[in-house]
Amino acid sequence: MFGRYDPALLKPDPKKLRYIRRLICTEWRERIGFTFGTKRTFKDALSGGDTQPAVVYSTSPLIISVYSDEFDAVRFFRFPDELAVRYSLKETTMMTASCMYDPRKLDVPDDLFPGENASYDYCDFIPFIHLFLAKDDGRLRDRTDHFSAAEWDHVEKLTRSYAQDHPGLSCDGFGRLKKYMMRWFTTLGDPDTFFRI
Repeated sequence: MFGRYDPALLKPDPKKLRYIRRLICTEWRERIGFTFGTKRTFKDALSGGDTQPAVVYSTSPLIISVYSDEFDAVRFFRFPDELAVRYSLKETTMMTASCMYDPRKLDVPDDLFPGENASYDYCDFIPFIHLFLAKDDGRLRDRTDHFSAAEWDHVEKLTRSYAQDHPGLSCDGFGRLKKYMMRWFTTLGDPDTFFRI
């Protein structure tokens, strides 16, 4: 439901996290940072992050359009294509994500274009895709029913407009996580630094 903060109350799936680590970690510092530096990040995001709708825009490359009602906008995120195969994703597959927001008073990223109903309380958001990270207790795919048909139509309309107005534009879906993993050694895993990198 748009317009209210809706925590997902989900838990990380260790098996899924190990798979993600193999996909995105290319050297030992990243692997250690992922293993020891992201536990609280995943736990906090999946439990308390704001539940928002997302839709698969393409599978090769795998690009997921994630909506945020705080910005009344979608943003395109690239993920490893292997995830599309692993979860049998298709174009227009509906998903959900937990969004974490950056409350600093900074300019929004160049690939984020707030809509007319944006709150302007935040400058950025990072999605944690439930299907890729959370324990599947039978509710993950059913969570798409959390949003009405009209809300999904709004997301689809914004997705089409984003693709038409900004062709080829997307950002790394695990980009901030990768930066955080590499900084874990100097920040000592302080979760408050997640948006300050």
